[in-house]
Amino acid sequence: MNPPGWYPDPWNQAPARWWDGTTWTAAVASPTPGWGASSVGPPPAARAASEAKLARYLRVVMAIYPIFVLFLMVSIVFIVRAFRDAIDNDTFGSGATPAFPGGGWIAVTQLLNLVSIALLVLRMAWMYFAVDTARRLGLPSRRDAGLACAAW
Repeated sequence: MNPPGWYPDPWNQAPARWWDGTTWTAAVASPTPGWGASSVGPPPAARAASEAKLARYLRVVMAIYPIFVLFLMVSIVFIVRAFRDAIDNDTFGSGATPAFPGGGWIAVTQLLNLVSIALLVLRMAWMYFAVDTARRLGLPSRRDAGLACAAW
């Protein structure tokens, strides 16, 4: 908890800034334990250590994600070709119930979509916690944790 008159810095340049009652002053608090820190969760140093472990795995995720997107685009091409062939062969107007064109590729595309969304959510959550940990350690960051997450 900050002492009276000291509030979380609205520009995130320091843990706290002095409010004189009418304007924000140039007086800022140095990063010391307790200033602007939340009492919820593990200490920032412990969070930073867990972030370092997690970063190894997330580098792999960052490398795999474009591969999933590439396979997703290839599968969409196969689905479009299957529909085009069905239209060209007039399979839809024959009166018989045709097999759905591209059925196997549609399943593959849906699976790739689900994996792609899961990887995106994982990246967004990691970005949020990484920026939040950096802020709690007093490290500078260009964006707020929520904005860093939404940037993805």
